[in-house]
Amino acid sequence: ADTTVGDGFGVPVVTRRREGFLWATKEGAPHSLPGDGGGGWHKFWCVLSNGRLTEYSHFKTKPTVNNTAIDLRYAAVRRSSSQHSDRRFLFDVLTPTERRVYQAISQNEAEAWITSITK
Repeated sequence: ADTTVGDGFGVPVVTRRREGFLWATKEGAPHSLPGDGGGGWHKFWCVLSNGRLTEYSHFKTKPTVNNTAIDLRYAAVRRSSSQHSDRRFLFDVLTPTERRVYQAISQNEAEAWITSITK
Protein backbone atom coordinates (compact mmCIF):
# COMPACT_ATOMS: atom_id res chain seq x y z
CA ALA A 1 0.00 0.00 0.00
CA ASP A 2 1.11 3.55 -0.62
CA THR A 3 1.64 5.87 2.30
CA THR A 4 2.00 9.62 2.30
CA VAL A 5 4.68 11.29 4.40
CA GLY A 6 6.08 14.81 4.55
CA ASP A 7 9.41 15.70 3.01
CA GLY A 8 10.40 17.99 5.86
CA PHE A 9 9.32 21.09 3.93
CA GLY A 10 5.57 20.56 4.25
CA VAL A 11 5.27 18.83 0.86
CA PRO A 12 3.63 15.37 0.95
CA VAL A 13 5.65 12.59 -0.64
CA VAL A 14 4.14 9.23 -1.58
CA THR A 15 6.36 6.29 -0.70
CA ARG A 16 5.70 3.00 -2.47
CA ARG A 17 5.59 -0.09 -0.32
CA ARG A 18 5.38 -3.66 -1.55
CA GLU A 19 7.14 -6.80 -0.49
CA GLY A 20 7.14 -10.44 -1.46
CA PHE A 21 9.08 -13.24 -3.05
CA LEU A 22 10.60 -12.86 -6.51
CA TRP A 23 13.09 -15.04 -8.35
CA ALA A 24 16.14 -13.52 -10.05
CA THR A 25 19.65 -14.50 -11.00
CA LYS A 26 22.34 -13.63 -8.47
CA GLU A 27 23.45 -10.55 -10.44
CA GLY A 28 22.08 -8.31 -13.18
CA ALA A 29 23.29 -8.20 -16.77
CA PRO A 30 24.72 -5.30 -18.76
CA HIS A 31 22.27 -3.91 -21.31
CA SER A 32 24.52 -5.10 -24.14
CA LEU A 33 24.20 -8.78 -23.18
CA PRO A 34 21.14 -10.86 -24.01
CA GLY A 35 19.54 -13.07 -21.38
CA ASP A 36 19.20 -12.65 -17.67
CA GLY A 37 22.77 -12.34 -16.39
CA GLY A 38 23.47 -16.02 -16.27
CA GLY A 39 23.82 -18.27 -13.31
CA GLY A 40 21.08 -20.05 -11.46
CA TRP A 41 17.85 -18.47 -10.35
CA HIS A 42 17.46 -17.64 -6.65
CA LYS A 43 14.45 -16.80 -4.53
CA PHE A 44 14.70 -13.38 -2.88
CA TRP A 45 12.48 -11.52 -0.44
CA CYS A 46 12.08 -8.18 -2.22
CA VAL A 47 11.04 -4.93 -0.58
CA LEU A 48 9.94 -1.83 -2.49
CA SER A 49 10.12 1.15 -0.15
CA ASN A 50 11.20 4.79 -0.26
CA GLY A 51 12.00 4.64 -3.95
CA ARG A 52 14.31 1.63 -3.68
CA LEU A 53 13.97 -2.04 -4.55
CA THR A 54 16.00 -4.19 -2.16
CA GLU A 55 16.58 -7.95 -2.42
CA TYR A 56 17.23 -10.10 0.65
CA SER A 57 18.72 -13.58 0.59
CA HIS A 58 18.88 -16.01 3.56
CA PHE A 59 15.49 -14.62 4.57
CA LYS A 60 14.70 -17.59 6.85
CA THR A 61 17.78 -17.41 9.04
CA LYS A 62 19.62 -14.10 8.76
CA PRO A 63 18.30 -11.72 6.08
CA THR A 64 21.18 -10.35 4.02
CA VAL A 65 20.96 -7.66 1.34
CA ASN A 66 21.82 -9.11 -2.06
CA ASN A 67 23.46 -6.58 -4.40
CA THR A 68 22.93 -2.87 -3.96
CA ALA A 69 19.34 -1.64 -3.65
CA ILE A 70 18.01 -0.35 -6.97
CA ASP A 71 17.31 3.38 -6.90
CA LEU A 72 14.05 3.58 -8.82
CA ARG A 73 14.45 7.30 -9.57
CA TYR A 74 16.89 6.20 -12.26
CA ALA A 75 15.16 2.99 -13.34
CA ALA A 76 12.43 1.82 -15.66
CA VAL A 77 10.36 -1.34 -15.58
CA ARG A 78 8.89 -3.36 -18.44
CA ARG A 79 7.49 -6.77 -19.18
CA SER A 80 10.47 -8.91 -19.99
CA SER A 81 11.51 -9.59 -23.53
CA SER A 82 13.93 -12.30 -22.34
CA GLN A 83 13.45 -15.63 -24.04
CA HIS A 84 13.19 -18.28 -21.32
CA SER A 85 11.36 -21.40 -22.42
CA ASP A 86 10.85 -22.51 -18.82
CA ARG A 87 10.22 -19.08 -17.23
CA ARG A 88 6.97 -17.11 -17.19
CA PHE A 89 5.74 -13.97 -15.42
CA LEU A 90 9.00 -12.08 -16.03
CA PHE A 91 9.68 -8.36 -15.85
CA ASP A 92 12.85 -6.28 -16.23
CA VAL A 93 14.05 -3.43 -14.06
CA LEU A 94 16.44 -1.28 -16.12
CA THR A 95 18.98 1.06 -14.56
CA PRO A 96 21.57 3.18 -16.36
CA THR A 97 24.12 0.37 -15.93
CA GLU A 98 22.25 -2.93 -15.91
CA ARG A 99 19.09 -4.90 -16.52
CA ARG A 100 17.66 -7.04 -13.74
CA VAL A 101 15.20 -9.81 -14.70
CA TYR A 102 12.65 -10.87 -12.07
CA GLN A 103 10.12 -13.68 -12.06
CA ALA A 104 6.89 -13.41 -10.08
CA ILE A 105 4.73 -16.35 -9.00
CA SER A 106 1.84 -15.37 -11.30
CA GLN A 107 0.92 -12.92 -14.04
CA ASN A 108 -1.17 -10.95 -11.53
CA GLU A 109 1.81 -10.67 -9.18
CA ALA A 110 4.08 -9.55 -12.03
CA GLU A 111 1.57 -6.86 -13.03
CA ALA A 112 1.22 -5.75 -9.40
CA TRP A 113 5.02 -5.34 -9.08
CA ILE A 114 5.20 -3.44 -12.39
CA THR A 115 2.39 -1.14 -11.28
CA SER A 116 3.95 -0.53 -7.85
CA ILE A 117 7.35 0.26 -9.35
CA THR A 118 5.98 2.66 -11.96
CA LYS A 119 3.76 4.65 -9.57
